[in-house]
Amino acid sequence: MSQNILQSAIRCGVFEQNISLKPFIERVEAQSCVVPTSVVKAGDRIFMICEKGVDSHMIVFSTHENSLDVFNGSESISEHEAGLDYFLLQCPLNHANAAALRDVLPWTAPSVLDCRESFGFGDRIGAPAQATPWHIESSLAYNVTPVLAQQSVRENTKTGRNFESVMDDATWSVLRSKFKNPWGSDADHLKLIEDIEEAAEAGFTMFTLDPSDLIDNDVDTDSDDVIKAKFDKLFEKEAEAKDYLARCLKFDGADEGLVIKAGVKYLAAVRHAVTAYRKLVEIKGEGNFNFEMSIDETLTATSPLDHRIIATELQRAEVSLFSVAPRFEGAFEKGIDYKGSVDGFKRTLEEHVKVARECGGYRLSLHSGSDKFSVYPAFGEITDGFFHVKTAGTSYLEAVKVMAMDKPDLFSEIFKLSWDTFEDNVKYYEISADIANVPDPERIASMDAVALITDNPDLRQVLHIAFGIVLDKHGTDLKSALKTHYDSYRSCLTEHLGKHLALLTGK
Repeated sequence: MSQNILQSAIRCGVFEQNISLKPFIERVEAQSCVVPTSVVKAGDRIFMICEKGVDSHMIVFSTHENSLDVFNGSESISEHEAGLDYFLLQCPLNHANAAALRDVLPWTAPSVLDCRESFGFGDRIGAPAQATPWHIESSLAYNVTPVLAQQSVRENTKTGRNFESVMDDATWSVLRSKFKNPWGSDADHLKLIEDIEEAAEAGFTMFTLDPSDLIDNDVDTDSDDVIKAKFDKLFEKEAEAKDYLARCLKFDGADEGLVIKAGVKYLAAVRHAVTAYRKLVEIKGEGNFNFEMSIDETLTATSPLDHRIIATELQRAEVSLFSVAPRFEGAFEKGIDYKGSVDGFKRTLEEHVKVARECGGYRLSLHSGSDKFSVYPAFGEITDGFFHVKTAGTSYLEAVKVMAMDKPDLFSEIFKLSWDTFEDNVKYYEISADIANVPDPERIASMDAVALITDNPDLRQVLHIAFGIVLDKHGTDLKSALKTHYDSYRSCLTEHLGKHLALLTGK
């Protein structure tokens, strides 16, 4: 096959200047497994992705053999015609080749984001059945900057992936789609400095710090004496405590009790964020990454005063914020719509937007954004389209829905495993799903399941939180089935994610 591709390239004259690749693409699309959207010419090299079932590889060819040296190949062939030599290398889709590709084709590497509307498309399944090409298609339809590589340490642990493999999967999808717009990569919910270092080494450009382990939620119920004792321990010198109080008591709505309470609750987390930011500056250089401060993993909503204190303390430490993720009023549970007062959400959102604008003009970030349809219009409008939204599990649920539609036997196994392991899975998430409201997997017909995945929030959450154990047991079969039912997967993803983006952008 590779020999035929090279011969077709020679006959179509693709190595000549100003020659269209269209005749070559039409020829190889008809006679081989080349993905037509992946064919791209860069200098003296031509790149493309070939797919056959779940097997994929990259082909790169050139008239200069040494220009292929940066890649490692499983097969190398050459042709000599009309006094010229032509060389082709067939390359596995491995990390070394992905890293080399990002150097040769910079648009296959993520960018530091500088945009208004950005949307995180987490793909928990990954190669060889990536959702990323359809994430790209959805983002293009609504002119939103996509974050294509987005995973947390917890998600990587559950799926058997790491930051390096997540980044590489995104790179191959970008080449596959010939997507040359800026795109981001978000190492999400980072807690430890070593996790930050791993993500930075993998090439990530956005880092979301989750200092929730250092947020003191007990302060909400502690006595005044306990709170005061904790506050005093935060500062080595009394003068430092007085300085903190003096600058924070100037804020609207502040009194000494609230400022002390905010310090006890958040200052340890803020200091960890400063340490993390400085580590990133050391590794990547100032201005070469996006930094998000996540404070949404708390038991109570973030007050505007808390938000202002956190942002101001970070500013004093010269932390440049791309975005802040407060804990908004109401519940943002996995895989289902918002639970709470939409009017109340709007009121508090307006206050948080005001704080963000006055404290540096960073974006507000909405976590667990999957399927929050009732608040998306308000979020897009009140932020004036200056936002970041994160989704992940909703793409996995669409993959499961495709199985219910096209592979009912496999869906039944996924459903039963999710049901059987619910009590173990739910330990890791704050959700309200009640297994009693989920139909017995032994008694549900396939097409009934399709409707229930859409309409039954308890079932959605039972399936959603089981992704790790499902991919561990059925991952190979699921990926193979998604490749086979490629059109259904594309249709479900673009329609579902399109609904998200339409409501957010008003387009």
